[in-house]
Amino acid sequence: MHRNQNAYEKISVKPAYKYDYVCQRWEIKDEDIKNKKCIIGNAQTEKEPKVLLWGDSNAAHYIGIIGAFSKNANFTFKNLEHSSCPPVLVESLEFVEIKRIDKCRKSLKKIKNIIYNYDVIIMASAWAEYNARSNRFIPSIFETIETLRKNGKVIIILGTVPYVKGYDRVCKEKSIGIPSIICDGNKKYKLDEEIVAINKILKDYTLDKENVRYFDIVENLCSNGYCSAYTNTGTPLYRDSSHLSLAGSWMIGEEITKNISGVPHQFEQLSR
Repeated sequence: MHRNQNAYEKISVKPAYKYDYVCQRWEIKDEDIKNKKCIIGNAQTEKEPKVLLWGDSNAAHYIGIIGAFSKNANFTFKNLEHSSCPPVLVESLEFVEIKRIDKCRKSLKKIKNIIYNYDVIIMASAWAEYNARSNRFIPSIFETIETLRKNGKVIIILGTVPYVKGYDRVCKEKSIGIPSIICDGNKKYKLDEEIVAINKILKDYTLDKENVRYFDIVENLCSNGYCSAYTNTGTPLYRDSSHLSLAGSWMIGEEITKNISGVPHQFEQLSR
């Protein structure tokens, strides 16, 4: 019943929502909430997990990383992601694209009915994109977090993964037919200042807040202001310019647990 991911996904070009254990939908429905395939982790239990990963596609591409942590720290988590819809508990959605508002509102209504069943809520989204549409977005996120925190919940905010603008995941395939195309696995991408700024806002917010934590993987992908979309051996980690592939996500998570012989401190007590 629970997913114990012991090997990286073999088909790295599939979008996250194509995997049966990734519960990313345009609209979250009751069958998604009840779907046992949405549960990931090592602990063998019939009980609903006490940890929820919640957000949009930027939450979905963290699944391998959190999944690797769950294996190491022996916890399970459910994932529910609504595409192009951030994790908020507010009525006004002016930061959502107009064509997405109806399904977003319906999805959030479903989430509101269940979110207090979880002790830990891990939140991720395309923070900068929503923030660019409305200056009400960040206050809405903080209002949501405060509502959860005051109800005794632990919140872990996942920062935005660095963008790699101009990245082409099928470059190698293209180069087979067109030898003039050069695919450079060593190429470095400048760390986007917008990502730095939004992540700082989120991290700074958590510094004086009890039961609110922040985590990102910028240091795992970037050095001296430049980031890589590939492993040291040239294996691509991204699906597109702003999303990790599931294979890349699992690899990064496993590498982190290997390097620190455990999990980041933000996730150490989730098995309790």
